[in-house]
Formats: sequence, C-alpha cells, structure tokens
Amino acid sequence: MSQQPTQSTTSQGHGPVLATLVCWSSNFPTIRFVLRAYDALAMSALRITIGALALVVVALVWRIPLPRVRDWPMFALFGSTVAPATPVKPNRGWSMWRPGRGRF
Repeated sequence: MSQQPTQSTTSQGHGPVLATLVCWSSNFPTIRFVLRAYDALAMSALRITIGALALVVVALVWRIPLPRVRDWPMFALFGSTVAPATPVKPNRGWSMWRPGRGRF
C-alpha cells in the first residue's frame, strides 16, 4: 500500500531548495564584485574561511564528533594545499574576463 503525498510532505522541501538557488545564483555576481577589492588568492582564502566557519557552526549545533586523531594529518594536508588552490583559477578567470550575456 502506497501512501499518497499530502500538501505538507510535498512542499516542505521548497525552503531549502529556494535558499540554495538564491545563494548559488548570487555567487557569481558576488565574486565579481569582491574581486574588485581582492586578488584571486585572497578571495579564495576568504571563501575557504567563510565555508570553514559555517561548517564549525553546523558541527557544533549538530554535535558532530571530531575525526580520529590518526586522520588529522590528512585533513591538515588537504586543508592547506588542495582546498585553497581549487578556487584560485576560477577566481583569476573571473577577474580577467568580462561576463557574457548569459551571466549576471
């Protein structure tokens, strides 16, 4: 027996989806605006810092335990090399080229 979805079960996912769409769509104009004041590397560091602070808040609210101590060196290596380097190229590209008609 399958249950028919009710109005409350079908519409409860709209809030998070809407918030995701607003944040995602405002990302590119915001990056373009911030790149006027910061270079690509500083912008990448700013994005990583804001994301890390948000994850700390989520971890504290949801009481997520810390990873095992033996995994800390890998987290430190990834956090100091790969994560900051990943957004540098797009940030540099957005600072060099004008947006086309399809972008904000």
